[in-house]
Amino acid sequence: RIYETDLSDAEVAAIYADDVSTPSAVITSPLVVTAAVGMTFTYQITADNSPTGFNLYNAPGWLDLNASSGILSGRADLIEAARMQAAPNDLIGRGMKVGKEEIIGFLVALDRYTALDHDRVRDEWSRKAQYIADELRGIRGLVVEPVMHPKGHPQVELQWDESDIRLTPADVREALKNGDPRVALTGRRISTRCLRDGEEILVARRVRQFFLDDARRLS
Repeated sequence: RIYETDLSDAEVAAIYADDVSTPSAVITSPLVVTAAVGMTFTYQITADNSPTGFNLYNAPGWLDLNASSGILSGRADLIEAARMQAAPNDLIGRGMKVGKEEIIGFLVALDRYTALDHDRVRDEWSRKAQYIADELRGIRGLVVEPVMHPKGHPQVELQWDESDIRLTPADVREALKNGDPRVALTGRRISTRCLRDGEEILVARRVRQFFLDDARRLS
């Protein structure tokens, strides 16, 4: 809504209160839901009168509401508590915009995530990190080691003797970023969690070629 003049308090109240021209959205999804303790849980919010979206304030980091789709996910007891703040109670927050395309996209992504074998996925990240480390061993002045990021995903750490390979970490990152294929380092590390199958081969080949040839020439 766009107005050409300032609105009075009464006019603002009439717009956002329960006047006859703006029917309230009442939650129609179940009031009480059950879930297993310690397991990921999802609650789909639905309401009548076609609300344009949902909102959640002051939630802990592990309780999430997709404001566009109305999907609330997190610990079951907190979802039940958040449910009590929704219409018709209207205690915290109000509706925002909603996109049906985002609802479908989010549901597909959520279904895919919950169906994943996360242990297998992490094992595959570790396998790729170990492959890259093995392929880079034996290069003069370069020391490689598979390591674990504090947040739990594997990486390959690169350390080099700068008296032999006279390049700073920034020099190496820039050269690999602008090479073919492009390889992005995080500090001195290669992360494998975003690599598709087979890309670890391309990364290992490019980084090995760089430290064998390009690094000597650039230094």
